[in-house]
Amino acid sequence: MLANSPVIATLPCTDLGRARRFYGGTLGLPEVKLPMPTDQDGRPVGAAFHGGEGTMIFVYRRDEPPASNHTAASWLVKDFDTVIDDLIERGITFDTYPDMPDVEWDARGVATSAYADDRSAWFSDPDGNILAINNMPGE
Repeated sequence: MLANSPVIATLPCTDLGRARRFYGGTLGLPEVKLPMPTDQDGRPVGAAFHGGEGTMIFVYRRDEPPASNHTAASWLVKDFDTVIDDLIERGITFDTYPDMPDVEWDARGVATSAYADDRSAWFSDPDGNILAINNMPGE
């Protein structure tokens, strides 16, 4: 049942306008026009953005920044290097985690696993949510 349904990643943000600029502008995700609940001041409580194949990212406003230290959302991409280079041109800086075993890091911040042709790169949104780009398996 769930295997045929799109997944929506839900991420907190402290500034909805800033999140909209990041996800819509920097990452280039189209905003989904959905009826959105508002707070007592009439401001929308969140925003949603299209991903591929029916997936979405929903960001919602809250007072405290996120406290997670793990990957909150990942993209599987077919042309990994092109996507990485495009994000760098858009101002994204990739994070490295030197304590990860059996991983080599290149100058861009891309990790390559010693055990498989698996490449990944991690970055954070303006609120510290950790996001990742992964190469499509077999690419």
